[in-house]
Amino acid sequence: MKIRLKEVMHEKGINQKELALRTGYTEAQISRYATGKRKGSVVAWALIADALGVTMDDLIVHDDYCNICKRRKDESCTRCEHGQN
Repeated sequence: MKIRLKEVMHEKGINQKELALRTGYTEAQISRYATGKRKGSVVAWALIADALGVTMDDLIVHDDYCNICKRRKDESCTRCEHGQN
């Protein structure tokens, strides 16, 4: 399982300082979460997801599922890269 915090922050236009202000964590803590140096609790990830306006599931890269359409990567999809042959 991989956390896609950096990607979601970029998509939302939020930097580490802003996320730190929204969550009450320090910029250093946010940096450690973003780089994977710190795992974080379920409560921490719920707070971060809420501050970003996403679900916790949106922060997780599931190896078997597409993060765009949420379908299994072995299923056909016209909206996503995995569905293009």
